[in-house]
Amino acid sequence: MPPFDPERLLANQAWLARLATRLARDTGEAEDLLQETWLTALRGDAPAVRDPRAWLGTILRNAA
Repeated sequence: MPPFDPERLLANQAWLARLATRLARDTGEAEDLLQETWLTALRGDAPAVRDPRAWLGTILRNAA
């Protein structure tokens, strides 16, 4: 498994924003979900993940 790399996570920003928009009731909620997702993902010791998109999507869905 590759080591933790924030750049790999950030490469999924546009996809994550689209997912947040689909899950949210409004734009403000989508922005809040994105912020909570990034805070959770980057807080503390993030694990090395095989598929950053799946991991970020799980965090976002849990926040929603």
